[in-house]
Amino acid sequence: MAVFAPPVALPGGGEIPSDQRTVVALLRRCLAGATVEGISAGAGLSMARAERCLGVLSASGIVRCEEKRVLWGFGSVPAYLWSLSLTEGCLDLLARLPWQDPPPSAPPERVPPQFWWLFSSGTHPAELRLPQDAVTVAGRMFGGDPAARAWALTNLPLDALRELRASRGYDAGPDAVSLDIAIAHRADA
Repeated sequence: MAVFAPPVALPGGGEIPSDQRTVVALLRRCLAGATVEGISAGAGLSMARAERCLGVLSASGIVRCEEKRVLWGFGSVPAYLWSLSLTEGCLDLLARLPWQDPPPSAPPERVPPQFWWLFSSGTHPAELRLPQDAVTVAGRMFGGDPAARAWALTNLPLDALRELRASRGYDAGPDAVSLDIAIAHRADA
């Protein structure tokens, strides 16, 4: 049974179509921004459709694009990142858009390249496989980078998080609290 979603107006007038709402919902969860490729994959849209949505949303002042350098592998690369503009019109739209949970996705099989810099010794991160090496990955992801910690808490298997929580150094303090919350609240718990 389909759920009726009431129409939502753009700040300048007109109704925002469902694919544009999906793009806004995705960017609402990507605080650091996302590439067109990431938006296309995350929203389930073709690249061409994602680009059209971003063009309309940009013209309406809802989203913006900036060229930034992002961590990739053991260095950085330039990327065009789209993000919410957080203007008055954007915030008004966000207040009227219901929260959309991300669609379920397959668990990751590898460490994302933007976190490779955390693995300065030992096995090269491209060679680590998940879930087999999840405890090793979890230990490295708690090295002080908030984005890496959030990725680990969200994506690594609960068994790996439980094993890390039982390890020395994770029995007290903020890391222990983060692990306890993730373990208690993950949907697959």
